[in-house]
Amino acid sequence: MPPVPVKTPLPPPIADLLQAIGRRRRYQRGSFLFHAGDEALGIHVVLEGRIRVRRSAPSGRTVVVHHETAGGILGEIPLFDGRRYPATAQAAEPSVCALLPRQPLLRRLEDDPSLARFFLTRLAGRLREVIGRLDSMATRSVAQRLARHLLARWRASGSTRVSLGMTQEELAEELGTVREVIVRELRLLCRAGVLTSLGHGLYEVQDGRTLRALAE
Repeated sequence: MPPVPVKTPLPPPIADLLQAIGRRRRYQRGSFLFHAGDEALGIHVVLEGRIRVRRSAPSGRTVVVHHETAGGILGEIPLFDGRRYPATAQAAEPSVCALLPRQPLLRRLEDDPSLARFFLTRLAGRLREVIGRLDSMATRSVAQRLARHLLARWRASGSTRVSLGMTQEELAEELGTVREVIVRELRLLCRAGVLTSLGHGLYEVQDGRTLRALAE
């Protein structure tokens, strides 16, 4: 098996594993790495791009749990508990990932306990991120969460225009709501003179002061 090219800095233990047992694969935007309930094949390491991990509730509402970009790792939970993937991972943009198969990886963990500590540290950081998302959903309204999203993207754009950065459906999953609510809140911002719609998810910011106040 040819070695997996590594274009992003990775901790030495992971970089070594990629060269030894990694299986590289490209994913187009919208392609799935795995679905919730699938048999867990191993750990996925993101080499390029961005992966969205989301979970659907019994009500049918889908919520994004976290994102992983280059250097990110997916699939730690089933690695340790031996069960199936608890969430769905989908490429948010063209991406390259490498699979570290479960059985060879478990053998490496037995030989090198520091690897287990590395994965557990990553998992603890992920848990803190999820708790932060839950806190945001519990303490901020959808209007506030939307304003914070728009404000962050507007500041990053360096212009008077701001893009949603994704479809309205995807944004609803990001913010823990449904598309209809996102559409309503965007219309309210436009009616209030905060934004002007330019079409295709692009907006002109007319009142940055009010947008900042809404985000707070």
